[in-house]
Amino acid sequence: MKDYRQIAWRELLLEMRSPEPRDEAAWNEAHQRLLVNARYNLRSLQRVSPEAAADVVDRVLAKLHADPTILCNLANSREELKPRRYLAARVRHAAIDFARQYARQHPPGQVSAGGEVVGWGQPSAADVFEHQESAAELRQMLQDVLKPDEWKLLQMKFWDDRSLADIAVALGISYHATAVRLQRLQRRLRTILGKSWER
Repeated sequence: MKDYRQIAWRELLLEMRSPEPRDEAAWNEAHQRLLVNARYNLRSLQRVSPEAAADVVDRVLAKLHADPTILCNLANSREELKPRRYLAARVRHAAIDFARQYARQHPPGQVSAGGEVVGWGQPSAADVFEHQESAAELRQMLQDVLKPDEWKLLQMKFWDDRSLADIAVALGISYHATAVRLQRLQRRLRTILGKSWER
């Protein structure tokens, strides 16, 4: 059995790409290397379980396993640092997705005098009705001004609460292309909403 701790990413990826039998030791070494990166990217999140970094790494490795061409391209790269940079970026993006999802699921609360986190309180029925009415108006306005593909991206990201990876798969485009489209859409939304607030 080889000691994978001493070899570079390119050699490790060559071992990982062998279809059968899958070299579990190589995949485990990749997991350990990426785990350090994931922990670093999730360091700012409080109350996150230790398994969170492992989940982030699992998402990245699942993509590599699902698309062997990525492994081949990285392993055959002439640039020595390309595999490490690519995987670090993948882990960073997966960690950002995880952090956003975590923030939506664990909204901040207030801290009581006893140090306990207390919720924001229940909104009144009038507040709920006003919020729903405003949300419906905003939704209609955005539907009117956005292109159908922009509207679909907006819905998947913000209404359906899907990760960039899920959206990329649903749209049949790369993760990077999805991130770029979302950035452009957010820039456009800032312009649109800025104009509507000025009225």
